[in-house]
Amino acid sequence: TPELETLFVLRQLKNELSPPEFVGDRSLIDALAYARWVLDNRPRTKENALWDECERLAERSLRTNYSHVYYLPIEFPIVVDDLRPDDPDFQADIDRRIVDLLHSHSLEFETLTGSIEDRVAKVQADLGR
Repeated sequence: TPELETLFVLRQLKNELSPPEFVGDRSLIDALAYARWVLDNRPRTKENALWDECERLAERSLRTNYSHVYYLPIEFPIVVDDLRPDDPDFQADIDRRIVDLLHSHSLEFETLTGSIEDRVAKVQADLGR
């Protein structure tokens, strides 16, 4: 629902703004992509006005919250978690939405590929850890 997606995005925003620094495996970009998918696949209701304002608030933070942004292209199947479809078409749609958000907000990002261990090592090297 618009209310639930609003809560998810506001929780992500709070998590990102609370500490002086953070490293996260999720971001507002991720939360917005999933929320937009949910809301694009249901009829628009008056509650969408709540979502629209939340989305504007979140998008204002996109340009200032991150010193490093990494895009992880699809290289692994979705982990079945009973929270989202495990359909490859869904996975591709979310991926496209993430890329669109990165480009539409002119966010600089680096693409990470390879094994999970390779990806972690690259991030750690970038952060000097």
